[in-house]
Amino acid sequence: MADDAVLKNIKLVAFDCDGVLTDSRLHYSSMGEVSMGFNTRDGEAIRLFSEAGIETALISTNRFNTHLYRASDLGIPYVWSPEVQEWSNRIEETKKIHTEIYSYPLRDDKIYYTWPKSWIDRIDPTLFETKLSYFEALCYSLHIFPEQCVYVGDTNTDLPILEKVGYPFVPYDHAITDIDGISNDKIRITGRSGGEGVLFEVWNFFYKS
Repeated sequence: MADDAVLKNIKLVAFDCDGVLTDSRLHYSSMGEVSMGFNTRDGEAIRLFSEAGIETALISTNRFNTHLYRASDLGIPYVWSPEVQEWSNRIEETKKIHTEIYSYPLRDDKIYYTWPKSWIDRIDPTLFETKLSYFEALCYSLHIFPEQCVYVGDTNTDLPILEKVGYPFVPYDHAITDIDGISNDKIRITGRSGGEGVLFEVWNFFYKS
């Protein structure tokens, strides 16, 4: 177990799927089924972070459901993905319940970050059109600041979050076009590529600090 003093300021470890938990490759069967490979060392890292009292979140635009099974296996409590549910039938229900709880309607053109923790994954993801908007809502729900968060991402879609968090990491084989242009001077490039246990390396970074 890591020294509590090392991890005391970290409240959330969030990460992308493709290119972080995997090597970005998709495998198609003769029946058209898609599969991906995951590294068990990342699963161990997620367990260790959880045991240290740190929340974990998977934030991915992956439109296949393989990563959702992996997230379920690992007990990741917060997941944002286009395939989390069939959300289209829940839009009006979400608006109705929001009004009942907070006594004012949910405006179509604005996100209100006021949902309790237990609600965060039930919200229609069309209200969160980007990874950043979901991440910000999650931070609000958990009553934490981005500076208290670790984020691991590998593409340009991850840049808005990498710019905000206190502990940004990118895999060695990242696909960010201008890594030197990131204004967050805390950015760290791991020695491992996606699918090779990147999260385990991140855990070791804090464990050995």
